[in-house]
Amino acid sequence: MENKKVVKKNQKKSDQENLLQASFDYNGKSLDELKLIRKIEQEKNRREQNPVDSFMIKLIIVLILVCILVTIIVSSVLISKNHNQKNSNSVEMRVESTLTSCQELVSYKYRYQQMDFIKHSASSSWTSYVLLKYSGILRAGIKDLNQCTFEMSDDKKNLKIFTPELEILGNEISSYEVLDEYQRWFSALTVKETMEELDRKKLQLEKEAVQNGLLKEAADHAKLTLEKMFLAAGFERVQVVYPPIDISPYINKTDEENISAE
Repeated sequence: MENKKVVKKNQKKSDQENLLQASFDYNGKSLDELKLIRKIEQEKNRREQNPVDSFMIKLIIVLILVCILVTIIVSSVLISKNHNQKNSNSVEMRVESTLTSCQELVSYKYRYQQMDFIKHSASSSWTSYVLLKYSGILRAGIKDLNQCTFEMSDDKKNLKIFTPELEILGNEISSYEVLDEYQRWFSALTVKETMEELDRKKLQLEKEAVQNGLLKEAADHAKLTLEKMFLAAGFERVQVVYPPIDISPYINKTDEENISAE
């Protein structure tokens, strides 16, 4: 009876040792580690048995990443485009504002001073005259800068301005003085006649000035003025283009037409 108890006890001890030993594989791995390895192998086998599912998962992941990348790129492009558009609009508005604020551009002034006889004859024997000394200012340039058009380079660094025609903006007598006069009773000069004759004299001076290149001088000065103005505004290169100068309207107009226009 005692031998049976000893054998039973030894058998129980042997079973515990075997159970303890079974918790380790031949490489010394624990039972939990073996379970994890087995689970990984099963998952690997499952994937190998279902390659389509594995491929679809990878494809979906790649598509998601591509969509995210495309969204980032498109957003960056739109933001950049919107920023550039705002800058472009801002620069164009600045140019328009500058031209509008100037309005009329007097680019050249011609100052003159003359002495002339003004005569009036009622007959061959009745003549009156006045010797006048007068001064005036002839102004030429661009009447309305709002009529200018312009182009800008894509980088907004170069500006090209197209101006309207250059023209005479004014011709005013600033002062006059009667140096001598001789008046006959029947041929006396009235103030109106004196002023009309004075207008003819100044318009004759205007014709001569235009023929001598007044409008060309005004165009060159206008070009220089606009270039300096917009170079100071930040543009790297400014080009000003004005149309061909036509002096025929000033040369062909009669004195009577000029006086009525005044």
